[in-house]
Amino acid sequence: MTAPLRGSCSCGRNTYTIHIPSSTTLMDHANVFFSSHATHRRSYGTPLSSFLRIPLAWYQSSTHTLSPSPLETASDIRRLYHTDSDDGQPTSAVRYFCGFCGTPLGYWTDHQERGEWIDITLGSLGSSDLRGLEERGLVGDNLGVGERKAVAERSEHLDGEVQQTAEEGDEHMGISWFDDLTEGSKLERTRRTGERREGPGWRVEWEIVEWIEDEDEPTTAGAKRKLGKVESEDAKMDG
Repeated sequence: MTAPLRGSCSCGRNTYTIHIPSSTTLMDHANVFFSSHATHRRSYGTPLSSFLRIPLAWYQSSTHTLSPSPLETASDIRRLYHTDSDDGQPTSAVRYFCGFCGTPLGYWTDHQERGEWIDITLGSLGSSDLRGLEERGLVGDNLGVGERKAVAERSEHLDGEVQQTAEEGDEHMGISWFDDLTEGSKLERTRRTGERREGPGWRVEWEIVEWIEDEDEPTTAGAKRKLGKVESEDAKMDG
């Protein structure tokens, strides 16, 4: 059997495993997709939600109590929210999330064409499995041969670093295929300006920069505002 994919919520009370039959491959029956549908935007609090759609039969979830509190029942840990489907059809849908840390875990609708499938939130996958989606053929199909080789080499390099990095440091590492997907776009520039990475004894932060076309050098937004304020005050003093 192909190695399973694993994921969990932030607090660890919800875990799940995606079992892939040995007679098939992940790319044959699953796909990664992004959605900006209004129902997903409101539910997940982001303009672009990302999912891994898999056969429902592959999905197995478990709940775990972390304290003897009588409130930590399975139904309290794995919460369900019933809503309308995102396809405009008169069908129902269910969103799965953790009742303690709030992590969104999945989405299912009983629409006749999708009832046998479940959409797993990409962010809930384990870091190594999330980075490994490219190796499994689910992302990066538009890359050329040379680019694929470079990505593969970078993935191997990252995997080597991961083995030497503490588990909490692993969570701050980037996802190479997502970096490739957004490279050169406005999304990449916006995302990178707010990025922070940490590891044992080191931390890297990106400063938010306001880039104005036709200028030789970028200036920080804060510095520009301060400069405008100073110029205004100088004008008042001169007057």
